[in-house]
Amino acid sequence: MSHRRQQVTRTDGPQPDIVDALRKAGCTVTVIGRPVDLLVWRPGYGNGNFRCLEVKDATAKGKPKLDKRQKEQAEFVALTGVPYVTTVEEAFRAVGVLGQPAHAIKWPDNALVCK
Repeated sequence: MSHRRQQVTRTDGPQPDIVDALRKAGCTVTVIGRPVDLLVWRPGYGNGNFRCLEVKDATAKGKPKLDKRQKEQAEFVALTGVPYVTTVEEAFRAVGVLGQPAHAIKWPDNALVCK
């Protein structure tokens, strides 16, 4: 008989509020969990264009709380430019809900924009 250890995934505290707020703002949000938390589409992105977000709890200084056990995820985020978000406002800025229309978003050179 084999015993496989089931991986327990924990949802970071702000994720439900962020998902709810993005949906209320007209975004389509899918919780994917790996390699990052959220896949987001909003009107203006165009067909087949999505934005990935990684939700984290914030430290006392407001920075994303990173877990050393998530090395693979941190490497993916660094490689692709997926933003860490800890608040609804950060998520809105990352997907262009605040301050600029989606078509005007200047993605970082290494940002993961799925087409």
